[in-house]
Amino acid sequence: MEEIGRRLREARVAKGITLQEVEEETRIRKKYIEALESGRTVLIPGEVYVKGFLRTYGNFLGLDGEALVQEYKERKNRPAAPEEDGAISAEVRTAEAEVAAASPAEPRTAPAPRPPAFVQAPRRSGRGRTKRRQRGPGPGVYIARRILVSLIVILPLAGLGYWLWSQQAAGPEPPPSEPVAQQPSSESPPPAVEPEPEPEPEPEPPPEPAKPVITVGKPVGDEVDITISASPIDLHMDFKQGFPWLAVYSASGEELFSAKASGPLSFQGDGFRVRIGFVAGLEITLNGEPVQHGLEGGPYWINFKSEKSE
Repeated sequence: MEEIGRRLREARVAKGITLQEVEEETRIRKKYIEALESGRTVLIPGEVYVKGFLRTYGNFLGLDGEALVQEYKERKNRPAAPEEDGAISAEVRTAEAEVAAASPAEPRTAPAPRPPAFVQAPRRSGRGRTKRRQRGPGPGVYIARRILVSLIVILPLAGLGYWLWSQQAAGPEPPPSEPVAQQPSSESPPPAVEPEPEPEPEPEPPPEPAKPVITVGKPVGDEVDITISASPIDLHMDFKQGFPWLAVYSASGEELFSAKASGPLSFQGDGFRVRIGFVAGLEITLNGEPVQHGLEGGPYWINFKSEKSE
């Protein structure tokens, strides 16, 4: 893994990219990037994260991330020499000591206080005189109190209900009913029925314009052709997994853009030639239609052509 980490570090230094910039663009923490470059993968929690970080970091630097993962698997499965086993064990012990020092010690909780024991008062024995308990009011007093409370609550409610009933009974008289219209006699002729106008036909909606046909060719080396049956071409690119370095040229060879992308990019013209380091998270839209390019890794030369211009 040290050999792979050395190549990653040399590629990053050659591009003049700092560890802080790599962390912001790839969303990989700085300490895990340093672990990849130094070959100390034991500091990364799990093989799944090691392979994922290695693939993303390699593609970001313009390397073949999938090939780096395959090389890492082969080196991982290769039996190590005895001296290498001792070095790996020492590295694992050092990493475990760093993790233990970084994690705070768990505070010891004090034992819960025991409840005091119940002590029963000693009984007085002998022939001494004991005081008689004072008895409370009898059951008749409780019943009388409940009846009194019920009367205090029920009587006002009954008076309120009687008042509301009397108000409804003395309400306003209903309005007189309207006189019933006299039915026409059988001798009078029926009224003439006017014919209903025929409904006007609704205009037919205009036909929707046909969607352009987009064709994605198979990669030939690092060259990929994408054609569309429309002209001019409205190209829109968005990046969901970091912003790579790329260059965009027009159909005539004029350089339109050459830098590290900082957000979505849009261009319009007869055709384009795009050089991109890695295509992880790349979303392409041509004339409002999404393109399923199916590309992986990188780098690529992507040629956008219009069938009409040909």
